[in-house]
Amino acid sequence: DVAEDIRDHLTNPETRFQPLRIAVASGHGIGKSALVAMLIGWASDTCEDSKGVVTANTEQQIRTKTWPEVQKWRNLSITKDWWNVTKTGMTSIVPGHAETWRVDAVTWSEHNTEAFAGLHNEGRTVFVIFDEASGVLSKIWEVAEGALTDGEGFFFAYGNPTKPDGEFADCFDKHSHIY
Repeated sequence: DVAEDIRDHLTNPETRFQPLRIAVASGHGIGKSALVAMLIGWASDTCEDSKGVVTANTEQQIRTKTWPEVQKWRNLSITKDWWNVTKTGMTSIVPGHAETWRVDAVTWSEHNTEAFAGLHNEGRTVFVIFDEASGVLSKIWEVAEGALTDGEGFFFAYGNPTKPDGEFADCFDKHSHIY
């Protein structure tokens, strides 16, 4: 369903150059982190000079669950040799593109939202992914939305529907018209 939503968005001339927002709430063990990893691979491999940020509800989640899943799927990919993958991100191996074609695994802090700001890529693709999105604070959602002001881009939010309120819950209620 997610792949079809992306296809439909990208093939529609009316939406093609507008941000795409997708939120998925589901239970444990159905493959959300694998999907996050595959989306990172797809966006990175198909959008030259794309920039992405992936975060999660806690530093432990991003470092021990989300990013290792990204590394696993990257290592299984036929394009694995296109990337330099570290514990905190991945960069293109194309000479001169390491800073312009990258994905960073970022932790956030309620007291330092600026550490999550600054993702812009005018004229190129930008993407933001939240894993375990129900635990990401509203301030971080607000800062992340700023990355989509350049136009083209993707915002993906995944998680367990563990909280009845907050930005993640709003994706399926108050903000369902844009997700």
